[in-house]
Amino acid sequence: MSKLLIIMFFLGILGVYVFAHYLIFKDIILIFSVESIKLKIFIGIFIAFSGLSFFIYELSLKFFRLGFLQYYSSVWMGFITLSFVFFILIWVWDLIGLPYDRVFGFFTLFLVLILMIISVKNGLKLPEVKKIEIVYKDLPPALDGYKIVHLSDLHLGSVKARGWSKKLVKIVDSLNPDLILITGDLIDRGAGHIREDFYELKRLKAKDGIYAITGNHEFYSNYNLFLRLTDETKINKISNNCVKINDNLEVLGMDDPELRAFLKNDVKLEDIIKNCSDNGFKIFLYHRPEKFEKAVNLGINLQLSGHTHNGQIFPINFIVSAVYKYHYGLFKFKNSYIYTTSGVSTWGPPMRLFSENELPLIILRRGE
Repeated sequence: MSKLLIIMFFLGILGVYVFAHYLIFKDIILIFSVESIKLKIFIGIFIAFSGLSFFIYELSLKFFRLGFLQYYSSVWMGFITLSFVFFILIWVWDLIGLPYDRVFGFFTLFLVLILMIISVKNGLKLPEVKKIEIVYKDLPPALDGYKIVHLSDLHLGSVKARGWSKKLVKIVDSLNPDLILITGDLIDRGAGHIREDFYELKRLKAKDGIYAITGNHEFYSNYNLFLRLTDETKINKISNNCVKINDNLEVLGMDDPELRAFLKNDVKLEDIIKNCSDNGFKIFLYHRPEKFEKAVNLGINLQLSGHTHNGQIFPINFIVSAVYKYHYGLFKFKNSYIYTTSGVSTWGPPMRLFSENELPLIILRRGE
């Protein structure tokens, strides 16, 4: 993507963001019939501050971490996302001059608040274990019943309930996995201020080890912090390489394109697979649910991805499903599979609506 297109994309996003705040201001004035100039100014300042709170928090990270501001700005982003569709309906209704019923406005605001409460409660929950059995006719007998815990999108440094990492590690440990694979976005902005999360990850264990690749947020937040985390824990980083796990299994890992562009490393999947042997079961780790069909044609048996969060919040789920063919769940192409997880946790707003935090336990089976 050219620099001009990137600039245009971010300007478009910023424009929608500003317009959403304008809609909220106009609709609140309309719903509550606000006539006082002073009250209008107060509401405008409050909405403007709320809209800027995310950027203020991001700037503050260079010096310290404001936990309250992080939580507030994250929830506000969720409020904007949830309310945008509803408030634009009110705005259009008023714009075209149709008779306005205040009851409809109050009902809309009440509905958004209820959905927010449900979404926050859902977003802060620990991930549910999702058991997925995948059957292969030619699976090596030694891998029959092999258990893989697939972790993705932990976003350490974003809003989490107290003790979240400790509880997550306990859940993973109870599954007694043969292998733990992490498909990116392990850390996020603010992760450098939360050392206890790193120490908890040291407790992760699996018979054949723990392996991780980068996601886009490793680039956005602090790539050097990600490297330090993998050095201080039992997590092995796979960067554009193929690693032999045992006599029957190999894992390929490819960096996210954001990081490859930053490092000026234009490695291709064809180059990575040359480092693998000609036989054995092959798992491809790639943060985004892309390249699957190409990977299958190159001999990959299973791809694990994340990134999409299954939309996380309505109505983003519709956008995600339109952008990514393999946006969420288990898909098959020829004799191979891809599993795209909704992620262990959330990004931005600690909220989920029509999606869940999940911890996939993938069990390989030999059969017809």
